[in-house]
Amino acid sequence: MSSLPRPRESTAAAFAAASRALSAGRLAEAEQLFRSVLAVDPGHADCLHRLGVISLARGDAESALAACDAAIARRSRVSAYHDSRGDALEALGRDTDAIAAWRQAIKIEPSALAPLVSLGLALTREDDSAEPRAEAIRCFRRALATDPASFPALNGLGLALQADGRLDEAEAALRAALRIAPGYAALHLNLGALLCERGQRGDHGRWFADSEEALTRALALQPGNPAAQVALARLRCCQERYEEAEALLRAALTATPESRNARLLLAFILISSERYTEGWQHYAWRKGGPGRLAPLPGPAWDGSDLAGRTLLVVSDEGFGDWLQMSRFLPLAARGGRVAVQVPKPLMRLALLMDGIDVVQSGPDAPAHDVWCSATDLPELFRVGIEAIPAETPYLRPAPADAAQWRERLAGLPGRRVGLVWGGSRTQKADPLRSIPLEGFLPLAGVAGVSFVSLQKDRPASVPAGLALHDWTAELADFADTAALVSALDLVVTVDTAVAHLAGALGRPVWMLNRWDGATDPRWLRGRAGTPWYPSMRIFRQGLPGAWAPVLEAVREALTEFAA
Repeated sequence: MSSLPRPRESTAAAFAAASRALSAGRLAEAEQLFRSVLAVDPGHADCLHRLGVISLARGDAESALAACDAAIARRSRVSAYHDSRGDALEALGRDTDAIAAWRQAIKIEPSALAPLVSLGLALTREDDSAEPRAEAIRCFRRALATDPASFPALNGLGLALQADGRLDEAEAALRAALRIAPGYAALHLNLGALLCERGQRGDHGRWFADSEEALTRALALQPGNPAAQVALARLRCCQERYEEAEALLRAALTATPESRNARLLLAFILISSERYTEGWQHYAWRKGGPGRLAPLPGPAWDGSDLAGRTLLVVSDEGFGDWLQMSRFLPLAARGGRVAVQVPKPLMRLALLMDGIDVVQSGPDAPAHDVWCSATDLPELFRVGIEAIPAETPYLRPAPADAAQWRERLAGLPGRRVGLVWGGSRTQKADPLRSIPLEGFLPLAGVAGVSFVSLQKDRPASVPAGLALHDWTAELADFADTAALVSALDLVVTVDTAVAHLAGALGRPVWMLNRWDGATDPRWLRGRAGTPWYPSMRIFRQGLPGAWAPVLEAVREALTEFAA
């Protein structure tokens, strides 16, 4: 007579059968079997973990997190439990907690492939600064040391290297991943996006063709993939095929209305083609949705009459965006009071504006009844291109400071021309808009000009032949820079905050603009000027990365200006 199976043997067989069902994707069968094991052994940590994996596969991240926490409470030193916990936290939007979970998984098992890849991808997305990118690259290299054929690790390495500006290495990593998994659409998509970026930097004929091939392949493998449609739309913008780009973006938004990338690129196309009303509506999604900023105390302003209330306007984007949008503050103040919350470098300049009652810097918001962000203002005022408040100056320096700079610069011969050659290095597009100072050498031979540096926080050795007066060490904030700009005859600058400052001050400003017309819609397309700043003249690249013809055109115009 055969003996009956003991409970432990029975649960082991059920657990093995459940695991096979889970591997085969039979989630209902796997769940039933795992629960039968837990009915006998409620503390079975592996069962709890796998139930969490099933919940996550079904999109129930809350249940997945609870199951992983229960498994960890019973066996805290299992890397896979923390890895799955990180996946659940990421699905819930708790990215910081997810990163901590993956770090714990790696601490337990330093060569664990899945958490290394997940952590690397999260760090690549998390921040534009160098430290997270460097850690991400280390994660992917450690993963590849464990499994050199891991195409997810190669893909992640390519993305991290791209974010770090190492485009040759990034392309090599993505092509290596494609050799392993040629049928994986996301790899073709990522390669196509990388090649598009390479084309924006120069030799566009080659890179754009390769980018189109990769993105077309991604869509062939996954027809209607919204991410691939957005990437191809970006390429079409670079190719100046804007109608095709718009159609691709509208198709992507039909499938995924919440897509921030699709809405933002569509906003740029619409605004740059002077269709402001719909463009600003899509631009409101720049923070991920109609909620825009993290909620502040009180309701968001809807643009209605303030009726004596206090409106708080928050600087939510770059310095240039606030300088551009601050023109609307006097309009907002007509029905009530306006308070602004700005970064410290803008604070003194804001204090000099008319119509602002309170200016504050720092994390604590001043008292207010309603609030909005500065870049909400065009949408709230329903601004069309013909209704932009374009009267300048709407920003002014302190009179005493401006007079002091006029006196100091009075001894410089000829026209006094300010130069800015670089923007913030933290901006992803900075390599496209900034120019090495050596690029300005064609201007050195123009007679009757004295050049004055307005370039902050970007030290550069001045090339021989270019005489450059530099007092930037004395410029502590934008109020100081405004006073110096007011004493100049002209500002020549790349697309950075000083371009907006000079335009807002009503000073003559020549802006040197990169080729990609959909990158920044405020400059519109096919115009040598902009309705935002009547005193601005725009010199545009004719081809990606081609600054030499731009500087030659500036040299000719400057010769005429100096004469």
